[in-house]
Amino acid sequence: MIFYFKYIKDNLHLVKHSANRKLFELVCEKQWLTWLGLAFERFIVKYAVYIAEQMGFGDEILSFGSYQKNNCQIDLVYKRSDKTYVICEIKYREDTIKSDIIPELERKISAFSVPRGYSVEKALICVHGASTELVKSEYFNYIVTIDEILP
Repeated sequence: MIFYFKYIKDNLHLVKHSANRKLFELVCEKQWLTWLGLAFERFIVKYAVYIAEQMGFGDEILSFGSYQKNNCQIDLVYKRSDKTYVICEIKYREDTIKSDIIPELERKISAFSVPRGYSVEKALICVHGASTELVKSEYFNYIVTIDEILP
């Protein structure tokens, strides 16, 4: 429905009457990857409990959701019973995620208020996985791909 209202509704006349084979590109192309990213993020948050189970801490979740404060937006944060926060970066890209993501996430983590006595783990949830360089950096505690979510 979101896709319909975003792209189809205002272009319904074109969709019904155009013979243009590149109509989709004309109507959607400039915003398509942004839309896919938001749709992917909504999908991940909707299935956050299942994804936590895939990462091995499904039974420890106390709460989860997005975080927005102090000019910082974190896609998904889990609070676990073992006094751990899992900060999740959700990325939709058509390629593997590279290590240039690290400074961006570090900035977000520094803006996140971690209570005394809590630790932080980091998760990357993406479509095509992480680059070899990013995996070797061992920066993320968890890297989850769409193949692991939808086997």
